[in-house]
Amino acid sequence: MSDPLLEALSQPTKRTGGHRCGVELARMALTDEQRNAVDAVIDEIRQHRLHGTPTRHTASGLARLLNEHGIPVNDKTMQAHIARRCRCD
Repeated sequence: MSDPLLEALSQPTKRTGGHRCGVELARMALTDEQRNAVDAVIDEIRQHRLHGTPTRHTASGLARLLNEHGIPVNDKTMQAHIARRCRCD
């Protein structure tokens, strides 16, 4: 008798299609200028994490700032996006 869980675990997992990263969804609500500014802040935070370069922002702070301006994005989602552990990558 075979174990269905063991069989499933022996196969590669597949991403379910159709879902987007919450940050990507939030970016879609922005103007081009706003999107470029948010992308620049995300890059700044990534550089800080990789190289210790100075930054004026944190992932949590960016998520909070977007939420304060009517763009809903979860703090954990923002952290995953910046760390490239989201559905975008």
